[in-house]
Amino acid sequence: MNLKKGNIKIYLALFLICLVFFLFIGRSFQLQVIQHTELTRMGQALSKRDIDVEPVRGEIYDVNGNLLATSVKVFDLWVSQQDLHLDTMDTAEEILEFQGHLKTLEEILGVVQDEFMAKATGPDSSFLVAGNIDKATLEALKDRWPPWLVAADSYKRIYPRGSVAPQVIGTTDRAGNGLAGLELSYDDMLRGVNGKVLMETDLWGNQLAMREAKLYAPVNGSNIQTTLSIPSQYILNEWAKKAYDTLKPEGAVTAVLMRTKTGALEAIVTYPGFDLNNPRVLSSRELSKALTGAEYTEKLYEQWTCKANSFIYEPGSVSKLLTTAIGLETAAFNMETIFNDEDGKWEYEDGTTLYCVVYPHAHGEQTTEEALVNSCNPAFIQMRQYIGMKTFYDYMEAFGLTYRVGVKIGLEAFPWFLPRATLRGIEADTMAFGHGYSVTPIQMLTAVNAVVNDGKLMAPRIVERVTTEDGDVIEEFPPKMTRQVISKETSALMRQMMVNVVAGVPYEMYFDVIDFGMGGKTGTSDLFEYDEYGKAKKITSYFMTAPIDDPEYSLLFLVDRPTTDTHSSILVEYTAGIMIDLLRHNGYNGENPNAQLIDMPNMIGLSNEQVELKLGEMAANDEKLKAIFANFHEGGKTRTVVTQFPEPGAKVRYNAPVILDFGDISPPPPPETPSESEAEAD
Repeated sequence: MNLKKGNIKIYLALFLICLVFFLFIGRSFQLQVIQHTELTRMGQALSKRDIDVEPVRGEIYDVNGNLLATSVKVFDLWVSQQDLHLDTMDTAEEILEFQGHLKTLEEILGVVQDEFMAKATGPDSSFLVAGNIDKATLEALKDRWPPWLVAADSYKRIYPRGSVAPQVIGTTDRAGNGLAGLELSYDDMLRGVNGKVLMETDLWGNQLAMREAKLYAPVNGSNIQTTLSIPSQYILNEWAKKAYDTLKPEGAVTAVLMRTKTGALEAIVTYPGFDLNNPRVLSSRELSKALTGAEYTEKLYEQWTCKANSFIYEPGSVSKLLTTAIGLETAAFNMETIFNDEDGKWEYEDGTTLYCVVYPHAHGEQTTEEALVNSCNPAFIQMRQYIGMKTFYDYMEAFGLTYRVGVKIGLEAFPWFLPRATLRGIEADTMAFGHGYSVTPIQMLTAVNAVVNDGKLMAPRIVERVTTEDGDVIEEFPPKMTRQVISKETSALMRQMMVNVVAGVPYEMYFDVIDFGMGGKTGTSDLFEYDEYGKAKKITSYFMTAPIDDPEYSLLFLVDRPTTDTHSSILVEYTAGIMIDLLRHNGYNGENPNAQLIDMPNMIGLSNEQVELKLGEMAANDEKLKAIFANFHEGGKTRTVVTQFPEPGAKVRYNAPVILDFGDISPPPPPETPSESEAEAD
C-alpha cells in the first residue's frame, strides 16, 4: 500500500517535470520561431534612440529685401532627475557641491533655488532650467558646469525692426509655432521639416562606441518676401500716432496703404502697436498692471490682431463712391441729373425716416457731383432707387464686398450682408450711403481702389514671393486683376469729382495737395454705443488717392470711436499728410516739373543731436527735410543712425521725409554649439 502511494508521488512528480519542460519548450519555440521577427524588431527599437533636429524657421522680408523676422541659435538648459541623484546624495561633500552648483545657476542665470528644488522633486523626469541662452552666457558657465546640466540647441525668433507692422508680421510661441499674422498664416511654409539623428544605445541610453549615428538633415523653412515697404510703414505710423494723440480714440487708429495699380499692400498700421520682441507685454502700461489671467490673455490676442483684416465695420459715406460709380456706369443717371433734398430727410410709407447729416437743414437741388461733395443721404437714396435693387446688389458683389478677399494676415473676418432674397428697399437705400452692411478695411479699400483704378478690381496682396533659403523661387504672387467692374471713362469722372471733396486741409499742405492732385471721400458710421450725452459713438474714416490723374497710392484711414472730434472731415489732415510724405519721399514732382530737388545727405553714424544740427543747417540754406526717427527712445542720446531711407545721394523733393533708424538692426551672429568640454553633460 505504501509502495503504491510512493509510485503515485513519483509519477506525479515526473508529470509535473514533463509539463514544465514542455511548457518551457513551447514558450521557447514561440519566442524563437513564431515571434522571432517581431521580438527582433522590438529589441532593435529599444536599443535605438532618435533625436529630433529642429529646422531653422524661414525669414520674412519687406518688398526691398529688408529683414523683418529671423531666427538665431540659442540654447535651452535642461536637468534630468535621473542624472541629478538627489535620493543618493547623502555625504556632506556631495551636498556642498550641489549647493555650489545651485549658487552658480542663481548668479549667472537668475535661477531661483526654491523653484529649482520644487521642479527637481516634482513628478516630471526632466525640466527646463533656463531657455534662450546665448553663447556668452554659456561661456560664463564653462568652468563651473554642473554634471547634471544638459544644453540643447534651440532657436529664438528675432524681429530686427520690432515695432514695424507688428500685427501684420505676427508672433510665435516658444516652440516656434505661429500665433498671429503672417507667422500664423504662412506657418507651414516658414516652419520647415524636422530632421532626425538615429543611434544605437546601451541600457542607459548612451551611444554604442562601434556604431555610427545616422543623420537625416532637417529641411529649413522657406523665406517670405512681403509687399510691405519699411519707409511707408514709418510714414503711416507717424501720422497714425498724431491722429491717436489728437483725437484720443477709445479704440485704435488703422491705416491701410495699397498700390493702386497692383493691389500690393504697401503698409498696414494699427496704432497703438507693440514690440514684436516683447509680444506678451501690453502696449498700455495701465492694463499691464491691472489685468491678470484670462483677461490679460484676451487683451494680448486683441493687441496681436490685425484690425485691417480681422475687424468689420459699416463703411459709411466712403461707400457713396461705389453708388455714384454704379449709377454713372449703368446710365441710371448722369453728371447733369438733379437730386432734390427738400428738408434734409427721407420718409417712407411705414413711417421710417432717414436723415441727412445737415438735418434740420437741407441741400436743396444738387447735381451728381454736388451730391457727392455734400455727401447728401437723401440724394443717394434717390440714386439707389434709380439704379434698381437687383443691379445695385449685382455691383456690390462685383466690387467684392460680399465675400472674403483672401488676404492671409492672421484670420480674415467674414463680411456681413443681408441675403439678396430678404433685402427690402429701405435696407438697400441705407447700403447706398454705407450702412446696413459690414466689411473689413482691406475689403473696402480694395473696392474703392477699383473706382479710381480705371475700374479694375485688383486682388489685394501681402506676399510677393516665397523662396528657399538659397533664394530659389518656390511660388510668386504677381498682380492679379479680379475683374473689370466699371469702365475707364466712369473711373475718370469719379476721380474728377473726388478732387473737390478734399477740402479743409491745413494751409501748409494746401499747395502740395493742389500740386500733387489728390482725391478723397469722408466716411462716418454710428455704433450702438453711446457717450455720456446719449450720442452714438462713431468710426470715422477717410479714403484718399493720389496723384489723381494717374493714381499710384490708395489709402484708407480709420479712427475707432474718437472722443475729441467725431467729424470725419478732420481726417483729411492725416491722409493728405501721408500722401504728401509718400510722394515727396519717392521723388514725385507733381504738376511742377521745376520743383526743387535736394541731394539726400549721408546721416549714417550721426547721433540725434548731430542729425538735428545737420537738418538745421540745411533748412537755413533752403534745403529743408523732415526727419522721422525710428527705433529711437528717450535716454538713447548716444545711439547713432545705422540706416536711412532714402539712401545717401538720392534726389528728393523739398521737405521730403527722411527716415533715420537708430536701432541696431543687424541680428547677432548665430552662437556656436558648445563643445563637449563646455557641456560635460552632453
